[in-house]
Amino acid sequence: MPLAKMSAKGQMVIPAALREKCGIKPGGVVDIREVDGKIVVFPVPDDPIAAAHGMLKTGGSLLRALLEEHEEECRRDEERWRARRAAERE
Repeated sequence: MPLAKMSAKGQMVIPAALREKCGIKPGGVVDIREVDGKIVVFPVPDDPIAAAHGMLKTGGSLLRALLEEHEEECRRDEERWRARRAAERE
């Protein structure tokens, strides 16, 4: 388990192996947050737009899925309406 020591100025060095693994380069930016009482360091990519490219791909069309769901709802509503009318006639 790599350890780091806090300097008198509040600075510490992230061990080289972790910097390399996470892609943190000299002059790189990190996001530091408190999560559940722990300090967590997130590397910020040089180009956040390029890093986020493709992260929302699902392999299908959301519009197509919504239209199919809507058609299914319409079919169920039609079946309920017909069943209700048939019950009223009896």
